[in-house]
Amino acid sequence: MKKSVLAAAVAAVAGNALAVDVYNQDGATLNIFGEVKSTYSNTEKDDKGTKFSMSGSKLGAYAKYDLDNGFYVKGYLRFSFDLNESGNVELSKGFIEAGSDETGSLTLGRHGSVHGDIFDYDQSWAFGGDAKNGENIFGTGSIESGLVYKWSNNGFTFMAQHSTDEEDTYSLQTETKHGEATNNDQRYKGNLDKTMAFGGVWDSDFGLSLKAAYTTATLNKLEKKEWKSGKWVWEKFADSKDVKAVSTGVQAGYSFGDVSLAAAFFRFNYQADRKQDLDVDHNSFGLSAKYKLDDKLNLYTVYDSIEIKSKYPNVKNASDNLVKGEAETKTFTLGLDYSPHKQVVTFVEFAQVDTDFKDKYKYRNSDGIELVAKSSKASKYAFGARVYF
Repeated sequence: MKKSVLAAAVAAVAGNALAVDVYNQDGATLNIFGEVKSTYSNTEKDDKGTKFSMSGSKLGAYAKYDLDNGFYVKGYLRFSFDLNESGNVELSKGFIEAGSDETGSLTLGRHGSVHGDIFDYDQSWAFGGDAKNGENIFGTGSIESGLVYKWSNNGFTFMAQHSTDEEDTYSLQTETKHGEATNNDQRYKGNLDKTMAFGGVWDSDFGLSLKAAYTTATLNKLEKKEWKSGKWVWEKFADSKDVKAVSTGVQAGYSFGDVSLAAAFFRFNYQADRKQDLDVDHNSFGLSAKYKLDDKLNLYTVYDSIEIKSKYPNVKNASDNLVKGEAETKTFTLGLDYSPHKQVVTFVEFAQVDTDFKDKYKYRNSDGIELVAKSSKASKYAFGARVYF
């Protein structure tokens, strides 16, 4: 959920003088950059108590070579770590990029999505941004293998993306406990194929910015976990061969003086080729405001609203693990962040989460125990720090 904000911050750090400049001579540069994340969080009535997390910390490097006529070629690698668990390392980005300021850039490899890179309405560090919903099942998360073209000129940026190979994707089971949505297990899987996306950004010289993106993807080889004979097993999801996932988003922002405002709306739909098997709509919007109290201290607030409507009359045992009918989650986040150094951010946040299930449904938790989801409210607290280099 913090992907756009943090990615932009890491990119900025990688390009400034405080990144580790390993080599810079004769048109060739090699830089090492990174981010260390640390967060303490607590949810009201959660029996797990205060949680400490260093997941999402990053270490990366890029090499850039200047060519003739303003062209360049770049190689980029970035690894993500969960510093709570030794050995939990994954390649989050890795690509080759070539281009120029006039013609734009073309990248090939593992990278973020048009959706994820464009939308950044969320000003928070821990709890906000759920309306953006950048899950891979929609084709809006990271792309394991794909082409991305990007061109910028006079405040306008255009991006296009196309996947070059199938990739595994998962939809996470949402277990609601005291109003907290926690992704405890992978319950649905398939192959994400034929992902295409287009998007644009316009930044004016008077504080206004406008953003939009469209993504379409196909999911095939669908399976879901069923609880049988005391254990979870993968089984065919439905008779449909493919599910088409479509996402659309728009965002507007305005900055004046020490104030920054943003509003975003998103619509996600995934529908089976046999519509009676699966037809799910996610409609969400996010609002944010940030006030610069001084050069180092900011006050911010974020509001997210997500509404889910599901229809799947022909799917067997659909009520086991799917939200049936309608559900709505609203999250209000309020926080302060303080930067004692331009490479360091500390923050404290509070969030109120309201979950409303219009239709009661049964589901199983990760231990196979059948539960009934109920509407609820919960308060969350977090504080933490980010250190960039």
